[in-house]
Amino acid sequence: MLFTGSWDKIVRAIDLKTGEVDRSFVASRDAIKCLHLYDKWLFVAGCDPVIRAYDLVTGAVKTFEGHKSWVLNIKTYRLKKEDGSTRLEWLLSSSDDNTVRIWDIKTGVCLEELIGHNNGVICMTFANN
Repeated sequence: MLFTGSWDKIVRAIDLKTGEVDRSFVASRDAIKCLHLYDKWLFVAGCDPVIRAYDLVTGAVKTFEGHKSWVLNIKTYRLKKEDGSTRLEWLLSSSDDNTVRIWDIKTGVCLEELIGHNNGVICMTFANN
């Protein structure tokens, strides 16, 4: 399945075997700039300061609110315990408001706001230790 987002505010799920649109839905109040799939959640963000998480199984929607401008990038981070269970799950978002925010995925609470850039933060990546 390929998920696409556009200036038209619509997410489309395309079956790559058939080329057919499996489903589509309006996912934002403004243009979509980034998508991120994590487990059963599709995170959608863009020209709107709100990140929306769509549960692809139940249809539930969760919001992450706090940025003051466009959300330009989203990533997820999972830290596991030695026994393989999940210790923490974060959503990280970067914005045109010059910040990166770290969110608790389960609660939607912003845990930290990272400040330091003089312009919008366009991209992020992790270094493996």
